[in-house]
Amino acid sequence: MGRFFPRSVALLFLWALLPVFLSVACIGDAARENPLDPGAGRFDPIAGKVLSFFEPHRPIRGVSVAAPRFGIADTTDREGKFELLYIPPESCLVVAHSAAYAASSLLVASGPAPRLDVRFYLDALPQLTDVLIQSTYEALWYPEPYREWVSIHAAVCDPDGFADVDSVICSLPWGATVLLNPQLPLGRYSATIFGDSLGSGGVESLVGLDCHLQVWDKQGMSSGPVSVRLSRVIREVATLTEPSGLQEVGGTPMLRWLSPSPPYQASLRVKVVRVDDWVETDAWESSLIPITSDSLKVGKTLSAGQYYWAVYTIDIFNNEGRSREATFVVGSET
Repeated sequence: MGRFFPRSVALLFLWALLPVFLSVACIGDAARENPLDPGAGRFDPIAGKVLSFFEPHRPIRGVSVAAPRFGIADTTDREGKFELLYIPPESCLVVAHSAAYAASSLLVASGPAPRLDVRFYLDALPQLTDVLIQSTYEALWYPEPYREWVSIHAAVCDPDGFADVDSVICSLPWGATVLLNPQLPLGRYSATIFGDSLGSGGVESLVGLDCHLQVWDKQGMSSGPVSVRLSRVIREVATLTEPSGLQEVGGTPMLRWLSPSPPYQASLRVKVVRVDDWVETDAWESSLIPITSDSLKVGKTLSAGQYYWAVYTIDIFNNEGRSREATFVVGSET
């Protein structure tokens, strides 16, 4: 016949075992030493190179390469190499970034085999340099009193080569855009906007407002816009006195004018142009003439023929205003 314990004795026994149960429940999983277990606490480094986008794929130094999820990063050396240590053996997003290049990211698969030769090919961002916006005003005799325009110039530098440059665009303050055209030498771009295309305000409507230039490469990447402002339109121009009206002069004529008095720093340039059957050829010019000057002798002997001349007012931002032209004739006996 079996023996039965009193109820009180059984409860006392269970209370005695309760601490043992609690201690077992608080113990975590035992360390897994199996090297084939992907959760056994191993780390598989991610290593590779950062190279230029186009062949011959030059190494890029100083690029930040990071695994953001794990807060681990490295910087490429002179050979473009990087190594990210202490990365768990699972798929991992890796990002390569440098200020002069478009950022790139790769999802690196788990396992050691594909993680030691990771390659980034970074697209170099084209850069704008020597950005300039300037106005030109020309006083005329006919068919209208004047004409004016804005010239926009920029130089582009692209480590991937000039062939990688797709477009250079200027955005005007009211949203219209202007495409700059490539020039020689390579890397130079420019555009001209005539005043009558800018509405009733003409070129003056651009003064003091931001125009934004941006260059794009063939991959659709850009380094961001560069802002420029037109400072002024120069309408303070000289009045030419002599020679004029096809006056006959010697081969080195003295040119005279009434000087302008602009309320800003400026200088003068004098230009003489030869005219042969409506074909114009620059004959002589002189620059950086003091704004207070009112005469200048032509610095070379001009051959017989018909000429016209003009005086330009130029400020420190290369805006310029041109006087109305005057004509003269150099006699055949000079």
